[in-house]
Amino acid sequence: MTNDELALCSSIGLFLFVPPGVNEQLIEASGFRLLKHEDVSANAALVSGRWHESRQRHKDALVEIEGKERFAGLQQFFATVHRLTSERRLSRFVYLVEKPAR
Repeated sequence: MTNDELALCSSIGLFLFVPPGVNEQLIEASGFRLLKHEDVSANAALVSGRWHESRQRHKDALVEIEGKERFAGLQQFFATVHRLTSERRLSRFVYLVEKPAR
């Protein structure tokens, strides 16, 4: 990912980008046991593409609510997330963990 892509992906809130394996290490270091992890990047690509398309269909109403600049920024965000996840340059994982009984 480029610096511009990183900045855009984190423009709507806090996002933490880490290399592969870091989340698993942090889970273990926190005393949790990793039960399952799943790559849901394809879901992120699908949802971000749908958000972009739906927002575009309702552009006039959303611009009235959000303003032109905010609308354009969010559209760029969803388009970028869709492109990056579709190209497998951005991944999304979910984790199922448990805290061992003491």
